[in-house]
Amino acid sequence: MKSLKINHSLLFSATQGLFFCVIYLFLFEFLRYNEADTPNFVNAAKMLLGQDNLVETQSRITKPVVLVLPGLINKLWGFKVESIMLFQNIIFVILTAIYFGKLLQALDFDLKKQQLGIFMLFTVQAIAVHSLELINDIAGIFFSVFITYLYFKSLQQKKKHLYFYLLFSLSIVIGILSKESAGMALIIIVPHLLLNESKRTKYHFSISILFSGVLILLVQTVISIYFETHDAFSNVIEEFKINNGFNIRWAQIPHSFDVYWIFIILGTISLIKKRKKNHTANSWLLSGLATIPFLLLWATVQDRTIAVAAPLFIVYILFFVDQYKNKLALYILIIIAGIGNIISTYLIYKHNFNNVLEVYYLSYASLFLFLWLFIPYHNFKSINPKP
Repeated sequence: MKSLKINHSLLFSATQGLFFCVIYLFLFEFLRYNEADTPNFVNAAKMLLGQDNLVETQSRITKPVVLVLPGLINKLWGFKVESIMLFQNIIFVILTAIYFGKLLQALDFDLKKQQLGIFMLFTVQAIAVHSLELINDIAGIFFSVFITYLYFKSLQQKKKHLYFYLLFSLSIVIGILSKESAGMALIIIVPHLLLNESKRTKYHFSISILFSGVLILLVQTVISIYFETHDAFSNVIEEFKINNGFNIRWAQIPHSFDVYWIFIILGTISLIKKRKKNHTANSWLLSGLATIPFLLLWATVQDRTIAVAAPLFIVYILFFVDQYKNKLALYILIIIAGIGNIISTYLIYKHNFNNVLEVYYLSYASLFLFLWLFIPYHNFKSINPKP
């Protein structure tokens, strides 16, 4: 019976991922080719496999993992790099859905909450829009989810072998060399490790993380020297110089999670209430605080850079859902929110409608407050999810 349940979870998660791929392939097709980033990714993929006389102005070659497959297939069989990048991102979307479901299962959320979590993840507008663009954003989301899954799944095992720690380290290296935002996983893992695990476990994971850091620095150094380009760390510094400091696009901050902010706040409140009784709640709260400076590492702060925290904040929301007795009403509110996020995003990007977000936020807040008067939000169950 347990095996059957796991298979159902896998099937439903993969189906959701495929469903969102189909929807976004058509809905946001007009945004697929990112004029600023895509040409540099294409040229970097070709340069990685030895093609000369190309210009790559953004040091995208410092993210070599996502470039290998497009560059190799282009060189061997002549397929367009753009086509392989799109195919690769479709695979990343499906794998993200699968492993986010598995992560939520490892956190002891039931099948309905797993599917709700996947729905929320792919109806965060920045993830919906940019996942199937010809860039590497979805790779960062996938690896942050996968690395976090490896950690929490491993806690269910009494003994972890050397090959597990090698897999964990390799996943961090591959993830961060695909997209730096994969480091979000460590923002979630480290507080939990410090607050909840034994000295032995802390020691082994610390060695794995340090080993990963050394490998990443080594690869970055070799690439920057061989291709005569900036490494990823120099890119960050250069961006601050270009912008003369931070360039915070304030108008985009609310749009990073749209009306999901309401549920993120409620999830945060629910964790604060449990912080004295539950070390798991403390670790997730600490992760949220640690995320704030992490999101400011890149000079241009916008919806794309904020949305990398989506896996963390969706878990916040699910903690709230787990406490809430009237699940059906809450699920309906969240599904309406997700659909509203995507519709409003489409109207803005495709048709340049004015004041869409203002109308949407006001309408949804009115609906939420109306239901609040009739639904006992204060009537919670106790929360004690498995780490």
